[in-house]
Amino acid sequence: MDYEDEKILLPLKDSAFVRDNKAFNGLSGWVNRPGDTNAQPQPIKSAHIVKTRRTTYRTVSWNHIIQAKNGMFIMCGSQLSIATSTTGLGDWTFQTILSGMSGTLSRVIQTQNGMFMTIGFCSSAEFNGIRGIIATSPTGLGDWTVQNMNTIALEQGISLVEDTVRDIMESQNGMIIICGNKYVATSPTGLGNWTFQNYTGIPLTVTNMPRDIIWERIIQAKNGLFVAVGDYFIATSPTGLGDWTFSLFYKSNLSNIFQSSNGMFIVVRGDDTWINSVYTSTSENPIGTVNSLTGKMDSDSDWNRHYVVGSPNNISLMNITQGQDGMFLITGNNSGIATSYTATRQQDWIVQRVFVDPSSSSSWRRPIQSQNGMYFMIGNGRYVATSLTGLGGWTFQDVIYKTVTYS
Repeated sequence: MDYEDEKILLPLKDSAFVRDNKAFNGLSGWVNRPGDTNAQPQPIKSAHIVKTRRTTYRTVSWNHIIQAKNGMFIMCGSQLSIATSTTGLGDWTFQTILSGMSGTLSRVIQTQNGMFMTIGFCSSAEFNGIRGIIATSPTGLGDWTVQNMNTIALEQGISLVEDTVRDIMESQNGMIIICGNKYVATSPTGLGNWTFQNYTGIPLTVTNMPRDIIWERIIQAKNGLFVAVGDYFIATSPTGLGDWTFSLFYKSNLSNIFQSSNGMFIVVRGDDTWINSVYTSTSENPIGTVNSLTGKMDSDSDWNRHYVVGSPNNISLMNITQGQDGMFLITGNNSGIATSYTATRQQDWIVQRVFVDPSSSSSWRRPIQSQNGMYFMIGNGRYVATSLTGLGGWTFQDVIYKTVTYS
C-alpha cells in the first residue's frame, strides 16, 4: 500500500473555535455568541489551518461491474472492495465491506426493488477461517449488512468448509438464489430465511464415483427454467427449489452460461481441451433428457459447437454479453475479444486484440453495455476499458482504490 502526504491550508469552519464569550466565524471573524450583546463582528480577510492530507493507494483486482437503475456504475473486487461512479468514466469513490478483514467480492447485482447485493468470501479469525458471505445495501453507497452463509448453513446441518459464494441471481418472482461448492441456496428476499440444497456425491455412473460439483453460474431462462453449470456438468430445475436434473456436458469445464434475447443458450468458456469453443442451443431445455445409465445427454444434436477463429488462435473464452442491437461480445485472455451478430458460425466472429500495454497481453472479462450504449469490460483486474461501439476505439482507466485522510 502506497501513500503520499501534502501540507494544505483548510478554511476554518463556522463556529469552529470559541474565545472568551465569542465564537469564530470564518467569514466574519469573532462574533456574538447567544446572550452576548456587547461583542461586535470583526471582519477578517481569511482564516485557515495547516493540515496534512494523506492520500493512500492500493491496487484492487476488480471482478465484476454493473450499471444500476439510476445510472450509477458499481464494481466489486479483492480486499472486500466496492467502487462506484456516476459515469463509469473516472469519478470513482471507494468503500470496504468489513474493514480490516481480508477476502474477495466476486459478483454484484441490483434486485428489482433496488437492493444491491454482493457475494464472495471473507477470511478472518472472527469468521473462523474462509467463509462465504453475502452483503446487502439499499443504496450501494454504504450501510452494508453482511451474512455469513457458512454459519447459516451449519444451522441447517450443512457444512460449507473453506468455501465461497460463487454466483447470485434474482428469479422472475423475486427469489434470491446463490450457489457454490456442492450447494444451491434460496431466500425469498436475500435478507434471511435461507434454505440450502446440498449436493454431495451426485451418482453419475459415467464418473465411476460420486461427484461433488462446484457450481459456478446459475441463470433463469425466459421460460422460467433454472440452469446451473459447474465443472463438467449442467443442471436444470423448473423451480430452483431442489428438483434438479444433472448431466455431463461434453468434455468442457463449464463456468458460464448465457441466454440471448431470442432464447438461444450459449456456453463460452474454453479450457485447455476445448479452447476457443462456443456452444449454442436453441432448445427450451438445454440438456433435454439424460441417460440414466451414463449421466450423459441422450442427444448432443441440440448443441452446436464451433470455434472463434482469428488472431490470436488460443483465446480461452470467459464471458459474453449481448448489446441492444443484438451484437454479441465475448471476452477472453491473450488480449482477445470477439464480436458477432449470430454467435452460431465461426466465420461470423470478428476478433480484436485489445492491449492496455502492447508489451504484455491482457485478460478481459465481464463485458456489459451501459444504458447509453457504451461497452465496458474489466481487464487484468485493475483496468476498465470502454468503447462507444465494442468494435474498437477502446480507452482505459486504471482504477486504483484511493482514500484521503487529514491529520
